[in-house]
Parts: sequence; C-alpha cells; structure tokens
Amino acid sequence: MDIINKYSLNLLNTPGEGTFYRPHMAIPSVLDLTFATQGIVNYIIDWQIMPDLGSDHYGVLFTILSNNSSTLPSALLRFNTKKANWVLFKENLNLEFKDFPIKDPNIKYSNQELDNLIELFTSKIVNIANSSIPKSKILLNAKPWWNKELKILRKSILRLSRKFKASGYLSNILKKELLNAKNLYFNTIKIEKLKHWNLFLEKEDTQSIYKAMSYTKEYTSQTIPSLFNSQTNTFISTFQEKSDTFRNTLFPPPPISSPINLNSYIANKEWKWPKLSHIELENSCTSKIKGKTPGPDLITQEIIVQAYLAIPNTFFNIYSILIDQGYYPKV
Repeated sequence: MDIINKYSLNLLNTPGEGTFYRPHMAIPSVLDLTFATQGIVNYIIDWQIMPDLGSDHYGVLFTILSNNSSTLPSALLRFNTKKANWVLFKENLNLEFKDFPIKDPNIKYSNQELDNLIELFTSKIVNIANSSIPKSKILLNAKPWWNKELKILRKSILRLSRKFKASGYLSNILKKELLNAKNLYFNTIKIEKLKHWNLFLEKEDTQSIYKAMSYTKEYTSQTIPSLFNSQTNTFISTFQEKSDTFRNTLFPPPPISSPINLNSYIANKEWKWPKLSHIELENSCTSKIKGKTPGPDLITQEIIVQAYLAIPNTFFNIYSILIDQGYYPKV
C-alpha cells in the first residue's frame, strides 16, 4: 500500500473478477493485480482475464493504445518452405524471366541502370515466392511441439470453463467435464513433447546431438578458479589479477617491424578480374546454409537454391555483368 500511494498507482482489475482457481475452491480468488502509473493509465483499455491457459492463474490481457500505427515486424514472418510448391515456383520463374531485359554483355550499363535491373530481378523472385510459398508467423515463445490437436483441446477447456463460470461454479457435471478436459490436455502435451524430443534425437543430422546438449545444459555462472602464474610460480585468486593474466596471455604485444617505404610504389589503376565461371556461381547459389536470418525480402538460401536451379542462365548473366563492371547494387 505504501508503494501504491507513493507512486499513485491505479488498479486496472475489473472488480470481483477472479484470477486464480482450483477445483476445491468455491469461487475464483483475486490474487493477480494489475497496476498502472498516472502517465499510462488513460491509454489502457479492455482489461480481461483468459482462463485455463495451462495454469491455476488465469492469463491477464489488456491493450495499450498508441498514436503510432504499428505493423507486424518482418522479422516475425517467414516463408514456410516446408509447404512450398517448388514445381509451381520454378514454372512461374521460367515464365516470368522468359523475356527478361538484359543487354548485350559487351554494352556497359550505368550504375542507375544496374540498380533498376537488379531491383526488377529481385522483385520478380519475391513476387513468385509470395504466390507459391505460404508464410508463417514466428512467435517469440513458439513451441515446436504444438499442433492442431492441442489447439482443439485448449479451445474445449476454454468453452467448458465459460460454461462452468456461467453456472456460478455450482454445476458438478460441468466441473467434472472441465477436469477431464484439463487432464486430457496436459497429458497430450506430455506425449507431444516426448514425441518431438525423440524425433529430434533420431535425426541423421550430426549436429542434433550437440544442440540437445546445449538445450539441457544448465546455464549457471561459476567463479573462475584460481589461476597458476607460470612467471611467478604462484596461484592468483583476485579478479584484477585474473583479468591481467588473461589480457597478457591472450593479447601479447605485437612484434615490432620497420616502417614500409612506399616512395617508389606505383599504383596499378587497371585491375584485371577473371571472368565469372558457371561452377563458381553454382557453388555459391546452391550451397546449403543453415541458420541465416533473411533480410527484409524474406528470401532464404533455400529459396535462392530453387530459384537458381530454375533459371541458372539468368543468374549467370546478371552476376557476370555486376562482377565485370565491379558494381555492387543498392538493393
């Protein structure tokens, strides 16, 4: 109460709305309280509870109004390549790039022309990807074991919970149905977690076992033990001594060399770059890279691989022009 009075906090809870419930209780209890400061309280609306989301405590949901219109960040969207129609993707790419406007290789482009060309090239690939590859939202706390069956079971719990609440928490039949639904829901979660874990460990990917070790590893900070100083033949224990030892050992003074005399150096203004080969571009565009975050266009390496396999000559012509002219396009 002293803190509430000191900072002039406002209670957002709807009076009488319970936030905690267990089967042996007659009615839900108000345990979870939501407070807001004076500066933000007028921007908060729609305070409500979300019962039975997997805890005895109900979820608390409210909206904070803002003058700025916000959209879903592109980082939370991904192309779901597991459900991609690669046949359609390649067919559309071939049709789209059938008459792609590329000049004679011997004619030099201006920088602006190259920017326009590459922007058109990129936009066509993105548009084809949008039409043949579904997108999925990546939630911050997404569970890899979640599936449609669990979603249906959770909806069943919410429906029964609303009915039980409407009866004034007096119907024993609804109470029993709700308990059975909860038991089924939580048992199914355990089964799905076990299935997902087993499938994860059964992968042929040699890196999976190391990921499993990192998932189960306890992240606890431990004090660095005493270090042996070979120069003084003593053990050091203080933080400053350890820090100095690490710094001196890992970052020794660089070797001293005489300065280079560049008086007679003549710069060669004509750099001769070798021509791009098909195998170089193929190795770059078809290499399997995992864990790389896509840029604003959401195009991943997997999509680049499929695009290159569909139109390898277009890729080669475009990259040859860029490398021959030594220009890196803005897009």
